[in-house]
Amino acid sequence: MNATPAKTVNAWHDWFTEITPLFFSRALPDEELAIGVHGDLADFLRWNNAAIVQASHIERVVGHVSIRSRQRQAGCSIVCSGQISADLSLIERQMGQLRTWLASSPIDPFFVPNADPYKAEDRLQTPISTDLAGVVDDIQSIASGVDLVGLFATGPLFSGSATNAGHWFWHDTHRYFFDFSVYATKDKAIKESLAGPVWDKAAFEHAITRIRHTIPVLYKPEVRLAPGDYRALLAPAAVADLCALASWGGFSMRSHLTNDSPLLGMRSEGKRFSPLITLTDRPQDFGVPLLSDYWHQSPPTFELVRNGVLTNCYVSPRTAIEFNLTHNCACGGESPRGLSLAPGHLDERDELGALDTGIYVSDLWYLNYSDRQSAKVSGTTRFASLWIENGEPIAPVAAARFDENLYSIFGDHLLALGRTARSLENTGTYGSRGLGGIRCPSALLSKFKIVL
Repeated sequence: MNATPAKTVNAWHDWFTEITPLFFSRALPDEELAIGVHGDLADFLRWNNAAIVQASHIERVVGHVSIRSRQRQAGCSIVCSGQISADLSLIERQMGQLRTWLASSPIDPFFVPNADPYKAEDRLQTPISTDLAGVVDDIQSIASGVDLVGLFATGPLFSGSATNAGHWFWHDTHRYFFDFSVYATKDKAIKESLAGPVWDKAAFEHAITRIRHTIPVLYKPEVRLAPGDYRALLAPAAVADLCALASWGGFSMRSHLTNDSPLLGMRSEGKRFSPLITLTDRPQDFGVPLLSDYWHQSPPTFELVRNGVLTNCYVSPRTAIEFNLTHNCACGGESPRGLSLAPGHLDERDELGALDTGIYVSDLWYLNYSDRQSAKVSGTTRFASLWIENGEPIAPVAAARFDENLYSIFGDHLLALGRTARSLENTGTYGSRGLGGIRCPSALLSKFKIVL
């Protein structure tokens, strides 16, 4: 719609407060109506050669309305304008279509009733604003002389939900991310990502200092690895990629019960990771609200693996009904929203020395399962992966394909975890920015199999 949108989180909160009872007044007998909204009010700065090439402000607010009646449910999404009359008119038109769908829909055998009504708001106590001019000055001065390319985004994110049964929830937060690379030559670059509630100049300065120290190595002739096993040090970003892949069905009870989990052996065969591995879900560390599906509240901390042993799986209310289980307030996706891998004892200054001779792997690309049920994974190294000799960077490593197993990487081949854990937040912008992330340290491996 082309109407002028509201400009602030407070204005959208007022809009949601006003439109909700008007929407609910349209309910027919035996109908439970629900309305939700997700908003992203973002400033974007696109960078090339440490200079701004595009600056934009985007306000995207998407609403979702649904009707539940007699064990059936139908819903749809709309783009909201911020004008009550226009948005309500659009909702009313959609409600007619939803009722048509409901009338022809079969009963859902695993229909989940909502939890008891409650009202809660989780709002920023003090509004946060980003000094974009200050951010630009920081980036240009600190990154002077390097070929930096990337995307900076900052601003509020908010979500609201309500039903005509009495449920009400509102959450707003403020996040930024700076996803960038510093290029050396050809395909050689160092990738970094910073994120958090507010711009952190010191963290960016530290990242650029680290990059300036490493980037001369990328100009040296690259080393092409022969197939075989190599000692390896995986940077936190590489470890985070593996944790994200493991989370794709790895901790979902539905995936385990349907034999589709990559960590099936941990539940059915007693397989374990290394005792060094402890995984916990902490959504609030990344600004994620605890509201779950069907108006349940997720726990602030949810342990998944302790000392290498699988201790819990996510059980959503729908999975619980289908398989006659007790749910643990998990969302329908049954996956972590703020995964944290407990750090170890290897000091950052000692990591390359502990590696001695082998590969430093900064990032993983094209990562996927080659045999999902057996936790076999494949992917490539890329960018600033380095050949290390006697604890010193010698040369860049040509992109190489690896074949590995999660039980090996996080199990028999794991020698140590770094003392310092890094937070790597969601930097996706498809549709809008999102919340969530992974916090993890580096990982020292005795073997890492290169195949091509």
